[in-house]
Amino acid sequence: MANYSIQQLADDGPPFAMALLMESISHGKLFVTYGEIRAELEHQLNIERIFPTQIGHVAGSMMDQILQLDPKAPLINVLITRADGIPGIGAGWYLAERYGEASLKDWNNISKKKKLELVDRERKKVFRYRKWKKLNSELFGDSARKKLCRPPPPPKPKVISLLHDGAGLLKAKNIRS
Repeated sequence: MANYSIQQLADDGPPFAMALLMESISHGKLFVTYGEIRAELEHQLNIERIFPTQIGHVAGSMMDQILQLDPKAPLINVLITRADGIPGIGAGWYLAERYGEASLKDWNNISKKKKLELVDRERKKVFRYRKWKKLNSELFGDSARKKLCRPPPPPKPKVISLLHDGAGLLKAKNIRS
């Protein structure tokens, strides 16, 4: 039995999902997976296991809040995807509503190629939109971003210097580790 509710995810998850998306955009990363958001929420909300399919409720709640503040904001929720870069059925609904294409609500019957084209088109708009920081701050503040779990930074590379050993051979000397 789950130790959370869908409502809890919809209420408490959007600031963390948005923080992950903001980091993704700032690093040029094309999408954030349901699994990445799930892992972050499990940690932040102290939930043992969230079913990945329920992350769509987080994405939808986040997008609804964004659209209330700026109805013309790009559909950033389409950047929340499976590992293959394709978002779930909810993204199809938002795309259908935005572009007046009712057929997009039948997301499961749209080809993978078409889905990727639609996501790529919207992603370009997301990356060009200049109001994300302001919008995020107004909706969610900055505390979620500061709390994000991050993997430890990679170790600093060793710097070596090549020296002649007097016999014409080169040898490496470690000058920083």
